[in-house]
Amino acid sequence: MMRTLAFTDEWRDLNVYDENWALTEVTEVLESLSDYEHMGVEAGTWTDDQFAAPLRVVFELTQKCNMNCAFCYNSSGTRAHSFTDERVRDVTEQLCDLEVLDVVLTGGEVLIVPERLTASIARLTSHGVGVHVLTNGWAMTSESARFFSEQGVLSVQVSIDGADPDIHDMLRRRKGAWKRAVEAVGILKRAHCYTEMAAVVTRVNQHTMEDYIDFAYCLGADRVLIGDVLVRGRAIGTCNELRLSDTEYLDFLGLIRAKAMEYKNLMPIFVGSDEALSLKLQVSKRPEGFLIRGDGSVTPGCQLPVPLGNVNSLSLREIWRDNFRDLRANRPVMRFLEQLRVVGLGDDRVLRVVQNGFSPTVEEEL
Repeated sequence: MMRTLAFTDEWRDLNVYDENWALTEVTEVLESLSDYEHMGVEAGTWTDDQFAAPLRVVFELTQKCNMNCAFCYNSSGTRAHSFTDERVRDVTEQLCDLEVLDVVLTGGEVLIVPERLTASIARLTSHGVGVHVLTNGWAMTSESARFFSEQGVLSVQVSIDGADPDIHDMLRRRKGAWKRAVEAVGILKRAHCYTEMAAVVTRVNQHTMEDYIDFAYCLGADRVLIGDVLVRGRAIGTCNELRLSDTEYLDFLGLIRAKAMEYKNLMPIFVGSDEALSLKLQVSKRPEGFLIRGDGSVTPGCQLPVPLGNVNSLSLREIWRDNFRDLRANRPVMRFLEQLRVVGLGDDRVLRVVQNGFSPTVEEEL
């Protein structure tokens, strides 16, 4: 079987950490994915071109937000258009009909549309769909947390960017945001919800991340996730100031790896891989799901914001069946990746992205 290594071959000898924090060569990861997929096709568990249904869908219930985060990948809170309640109900029904395995409900901020959120959770869980919720925690209440627990929500992720309240509030551009987020974690734990804490590492908060992990454990967090600044949306204008260089990020990974060893078998700690590596992995295996944006557009995900359909004009089944067979064969997707490659992914990648006026969306007919 010919193995596909995506849009560039400059990956051999590159090492990354796997889920057990062991160094693994990237080419081995890609080849293992290819072999696993091939065996699935031969065994009849996968069709030749795609899964029968998406494994996971990220659903933006709204694009409105009660914060104005400096690194928001979709500029939440600044757009006028967003789903209506009727459209959310319709899309939720389509997700059930499509037999999606997992749905992540996000925004914007989902807790500012509580009726929409609770209705979506109730419908999805009643159909046996696994549900996850992402929130900044500001509007968390005991009633919301109890509802999540009673409905069997699989996880609730609260964004807390480090152990310093002032830095978090500065990044989120709202005074008191850190305190409310920390309180939200406590509310969720008292309701027996599986609670994750998620942070975006930046140049201004990286020095707090070791304390952040200790703090998360003391709060009772079930899992910690730390990600890089994604140069999309509002982050295009702030990435030079906030995003770590490649060298800084590698040093940071080493630091967090050592910290993670202290919490082995106590609290899982996950760090997002480099953007370029994530994109490579995404296009090197069959599509597993998609992102439904608040304006109705459907994309492969936040890192690949290429519209492949819109729920305002097509059904989710049509979009999945016709437009997600093979991302490597999709011209708009590959053109987006080529833009990234040309712009560069080295230490000067951020500056060059901004100087070239790189757009996070691709407007093109399929």
